[in-house]
Amino acid sequence: MLSFIRFVFKYKNGLVDKIMFYVSMICAAIVIFNVGYVTDPALGKLLGKTIHYLFFVLFFMIALRESSSIYALKKIAVEHYSGLVILIYFVFILIARFAGFGALAVFSREQWVYLGIYLIFIAELSKSTLFFDNFYFNPTILFVISFLALILLGTVLLMLPRTTVEAPLSFVDALFMATSAVCITGLSVADISTNFSMFGQTVVIVLIQVGGLGIMTFTGFFGYFFSGGFSFKNQLMFGEILGENKVASVIKTLLTMIFITLLFEFLGA
Repeated sequence: MLSFIRFVFKYKNGLVDKIMFYVSMICAAIVIFNVGYVTDPALGKLLGKTIHYLFFVLFFMIALRESSSIYALKKIAVEHYSGLVILIYFVFILIARFAGFGALAVFSREQWVYLGIYLIFIAELSKSTLFFDNFYFNPTILFVISFLALILLGTVLLMLPRTTVEAPLSFVDALFMATSAVCITGLSVADISTNFSMFGQTVVIVLIQVGGLGIMTFTGFFGYFFSGGFSFKNQLMFGEILGENKVASVIKTLLTMIFITLLFEFLGA
């Protein structure tokens, strides 16, 4: 049995990555459905248990994938760092949930499980970021399409029943809010602090963050971090988006943008 698992994770890594991506995507969708849509307590409890089971499945699969990959290479490579960091996070959350005492009690909340699931989803999605190799769009067109896709996704999320404290937003209001957040205009159809739930406020914050950095920049950063590097074609594409003439400067410029943005946000907080 052990030899079969090693064979699958060593020689069928592409298949395992696809399974991880789809499982994490399903988990992320269930979390959004549970937090943003479900109002029935019984259904919410059932979905909560499902999320926990899938959380353990993801943890088990990541542990097997990383350990088998390290075993096959006989060393810890750069591409293993992100997986090991996520594993450490998962172990910490599991300890907090089972121990549940003192300072660790705060980390036993459901939100930390949700964050772990989204870390996995972003990691797996970013590995396919470099899925841009399969598209032959002009980088400028791809940049515009990414913003439109982000606005549409934000619109759908803001229309969910539990996004607001009272009545859900209409399509026009949700579209306006999503567009305003992504474009960082500061305009709103309602007071976000009082009329939006924690879920709704989180959606708006994420839209502002991703829209401010640019979804291509955001995705490119995570793609670089989780994959351990860029292909030459990726560097050319991001070089055109970032306005860099030198391919060698693309990664440095990308990391500098992310660092400066997060630094000022940290100072402002």
